[in-house]
Amino acid sequence: IAGYAVIVLEEQTEINKAGTALVLGVLIWALVGTGLDLSPQQFETDIKTTLEDVSEVVFFLLGALTIVEIMDAHKGFDIITKAISATKARDLLVVVAVLTFVLSSVLNNLT
Repeated sequence: IAGYAVIVLEEQTEINKAGTALVLGVLIWALVGTGLDLSPQQFETDIKTTLEDVSEVVFFLLGALTIVEIMDAHKGFDIITKAISATKARDLLVVVAVLTFVLSSVLNNLT
């Protein structure tokens, strides 16, 4: 609860919430590893499984964010926003939905 309080009060405490979340995660894993009746083998297996799952997501996001930053650096999004000429809310919704569908599939295939 104290970790969440520090995250909520980030501006008052001037403590980075990402750092607090990392420390909180490590402490929770330490408590799970030492507080539960897990054998060392089972705890090691649980940590490896969790690290594999987390690393898959992190590496996917690193690749996707790199591609998005490259597109942004080469003004790719400016070209797209200038091409949108919808004046009605419904037309804009359709254009944004189609662009989102196309860009998400392209970016997903690139990573």
